[in-house]
Amino acid sequence: MTAPEVRLAGQRFVESWKYRPYITAFAVGLIPVGVLAIIFGDKVSAALGNLAANSISRGMGFALFTGGLITLLGITSHRALTLTVGMGIMAFGLGIYGVGVILGLGLAGMVAGPIALIATIATIRQTITIAQITEVKGDH
Repeated sequence: MTAPEVRLAGQRFVESWKYRPYITAFAVGLIPVGVLAIIFGDKVSAALGNLAANSISRGMGFALFTGGLITLLGITSHRALTLTVGMGIMAFGLGIYGVGVILGLGLAGMVAGPIALIATIATIRQTITIAQITEVKGDH
């Protein structure tokens, strides 16, 4: 990337932080969370550890990492399709975590699990909204 392209990507990131703080924060924040889950598996979550779900933890981590990264690429490249694909993958990872917390911890997971599922639903809704706006504008 050239210096002007890097500057433009930075400007797009700042603009996204201003107008879409939720998605921007999730995209950036879920990248390291996903990496930890990929590396350490079910050791990163007592809930998933209770389910002996090492491969599920790593799959969740992969979804969080790749979803966050693709979303971040969509933000900085200003490409709606890339953004919505990344957000969909992020939502999948969040959903795995939410269900895993509820199943793995039972009653003890009845706060953290639903919070993750609410974040899943909000991410899916935001993805649909962005896709609809993009379709109307013809901006792909």
